[in-house]
Amino acid sequence: MSRVPLTVERIVVAALARIDHDGLHAFSMRKLGADLGVEAMALYKHVPDKETLLDHVVAHIYAEVDLPDPDLAWDERIRHVAHALRAAVLAHPHVLTRAVTQPPTTPVVQQRIDVLLGALREATGDDTLAVRHFWVISAFVSGALLAETTAVRQAATTDLAAELDAIACPSLAALGPVLASCDFATEFTFGLDTVLAAVPVTRRRTRSSR
Repeated sequence: MSRVPLTVERIVVAALARIDHDGLHAFSMRKLGADLGVEAMALYKHVPDKETLLDHVVAHIYAEVDLPDPDLAWDERIRHVAHALRAAVLAHPHVLTRAVTQPPTTPVVQQRIDVLLGALREATGDDTLAVRHFWVISAFVSGALLAETTAVRQAATTDLAAELDAIACPSLAALGPVLASCDFATEFTFGLDTVLAAVPVTRRRTRSSR
């Protein structure tokens, strides 16, 4: 039986599967090579180094974020991208930190950033305001996703109530059960709506009838 030839896409898909299974810190080119039935050195004929491969992996995740219908209202386009990004990175939580803090400058990532900036330029009619609110939205989405995955990991290993000093932290003691039962999907929607409500809308696009 002939061996399936290596391609960048095949290497990236296998790398993501390995990271999903073991985590990013445990990922190695040696293990990836074993998964693909080749020596690690064979991988370097297709990707120059591990960091470049990880950039490809992150771009692959961003490609799972489908672009919104350009005829949607500006805020609905942003909601579409934000919720799709949340779904994509939560499907691959071990790559989350790199995906939201070190997105590669590739077309697939740039197009999704362009959607957000274009929607904000349309809403505000002001480039400076568009960029300011882009950073606010980016900070919220990144922070919310980091908080969500951190909370999931801590829930399995930490008993907050056992370590809590109710006298020193009365509000945390009172609200701890609410925090522990957080519905992250609901809170993500609420937070995103709150951030978008702060965008000063000074220009509205006139839509042509279909």
